[in-house]
Amino acid sequence: MRGGTRVGANFSIDNSLTFAGYLQRFTLKTHWYLFQDQSMAAYSPVKGFLVMWLALSGTFLWNFTDLFIMLVSASLAAQMKMFTNGLTAARGQILTNNEWREYRETYTLLSLLVKKVDAHINSIIVLSVSSNVYFICAQLITEIE
Repeated sequence: MRGGTRVGANFSIDNSLTFAGYLQRFTLKTHWYLFQDQSMAAYSPVKGFLVMWLALSGTFLWNFTDLFIMLVSASLAAQMKMFTNGLTAARGQILTNNEWREYRETYTLLSLLVKKVDAHINSIIVLSVSSNVYFICAQLITEIE
């Protein structure tokens, strides 16, 4: 192959500036292990596009999941901070029973909201942590080899 480089013992990568050349470089440099086994068929542009699409989709989902968790956590923290600021402002004041009841009901509603969000977001957090650990391990393995 003209203008190519060798990767490992089996791959010659196209260094041309075409999309097909970029696709082959990306696929064989980042996911070379998919094509090193002789039982797998050789590299093809269709397989390269599929690998690239899956990698980009996975990266998007990985970042979106982390961002979603951060935003949900920040919004719950902001709600609790607003409640705490309201109680702090009422410190030292004599409040009526209705005002105390409103604070207790607000606290109860916030507590229920936190428990409900926690029950629904736990699996998302486990998935996010697992994917982060997998990504770190995959990067370490790739860099070591």
